[in-house]
This record gives sequence, structure tokens and C-alpha cells, in this order.
Amino acid sequence: MKLERINLSISKLEERIKKFQQELKDLREKKVEVENTNIVKLVRKYEVTEQELLEALEQLKNKRKAMQKTIKMERELINED
Repeated sequence: MKLERINLSISKLEERIKKFQQELKDLREKKVEVENTNIVKLVRKYEVTEQELLEALEQLKNKRKAMQKTIKMERELINED
């Protein structure tokens, strides 16, 4: 009798977990959709062409890499002292 209740509780909990996992998956997908929509709105707002956007993102990527390299070098210098 006690084992049956435990098994029933386990089954119910597993179902709830499955439901929550699906809800989480759905929310993550919705988040990406909203983020994508926001990005498209920004691009349209500033009337940026696809090529201009690619170039700007490439410049930003290069600047980030340079900044990260500088930070790493500064940390190494600090740790040497």
C-alpha cells in the first residue's frame, strides 16, 4: 500500500516535471523570437543595410577581441608583481 502511494507520487511528479520542461522550452523559444524581432526593429529603425550591419558587427567583434587581449595582458602584468 505504501509503495503504491510512493509510486503514484513519483508518477505525478514526473508528469509535472515533464510539463515544466516543456514550458521552459517554449519560453526559451519565445525569448529568442522576441530578441530576433527586437534586432530586426533596430536594423529597420536605423535603415541599415545587411552589408552595413555585417561590417559593423565585424568591427565590434574585432574591437572586443582587442579589448580582451589588452585586459588579459594587464592582468598578467599585475600578477607578475
